[in-house]
Amino acid sequence: MRMFLGIPISSELKDRVWKVSTRLPDDGVKRVEYDNLHITLKFLGEVDERLKDRIIDNIDAVLPEVHPFPLELKGIGFFPNERFVRVIWIGVGKGREEVIKLSRMIDTSLSSLGFSPEHDYVPHLTIARVKKKIPLNLNDVIDQSFGEMTVNRIVLYQSRLTPKGPIYSEIKSFELR
Repeated sequence: MRMFLGIPISSELKDRVWKVSTRLPDDGVKRVEYDNLHITLKFLGEVDERLKDRIIDNIDAVLPEVHPFPLELKGIGFFPNERFVRVIWIGVGKGREEVIKLSRMIDTSLSSLGFSPEHDYVPHLTIARVKKKIPLNLNDVIDQSFGEMTVNRIVLYQSRLTPKGPIYSEIKSFELR
């Protein structure tokens, strides 16, 4: 089963981000579906289903150290860079350090199960994948704040790949206290 851990995004922020993503051209761009917008903390990939309970136990063990925190979605970024765009994303302003710390805690916890740590983790919300060179006119939102939300839970998701794109379903929601 294909899995990842992520931060779900509030509907209000999804609405604001979606407005920007719909400005992208349809040709050569695959927008992330509205319901799939999230911030990935750790991509686990294909995982033996028998490991699911151990993953949940490991996450449960580290979360008492994590409390709800404010998170701001801010600015536009590109992977690998602005001259050769393959991924378009929204960055994290306020709350960036907390997201990085949470990602590292998850990395440390899951390393005992054989998962490799992330290198150079950049907190972001992917809004589109680019398949060919396209004109981008997003200068007006390069530094825009899309607003804030409170991160009060993280989710272990299953990702099922289909011809129409991935379908995400919650395996377990972890509340922050």
